[in-house]
Amino acid sequence: MMMLAPPSAEQADDTRKAALAILSKLQPKKAWDACYKLELSRQCPIERRLVVLERGVNFFVLSLEALGCQTFHSCEGHPRGFYVAFRAPSVILAREIAGAGYFSVELAKPADTYSIHLCDASALGGWDHSLRGAAAAWMTKLLP
Repeated sequence: MMMLAPPSAEQADDTRKAALAILSKLQPKKAWDACYKLELSRQCPIERRLVVLERGVNFFVLSLEALGCQTFHSCEGHPRGFYVAFRAPSVILAREIAGAGYFSVELAKPADTYSIHLCDASALGGWDHSLRGAAAAWMTKLLP
């Protein structure tokens, strides 16, 4: 797996501000659906080009960026389930993300790298229902 070089402080701040600008306009219960309609692209660390993200991850990629994280892999329909891999500025933030519910948060290598995995979606009413609920929880518990 190839990793992205960390962005400069200025690039990270610009990304965070752009994500916050989008998220600040959303209502918690409609946030996931609103972001699903967006076409977001990010630099692929493997292909080294911009790729369009799968729409189901949009809200969570924007939210992680708004929280100061750098995302680098994501998949809405991975055989092992929905996930987003990211670098976090602190383990405290990773714990807060886990505390918001819906996702398990796993520590990877290097030590500041984590991934979120949707918990059993079938028990929570299916993928879309679970992701809508998780987005609403993040809007009220995590985002400024």
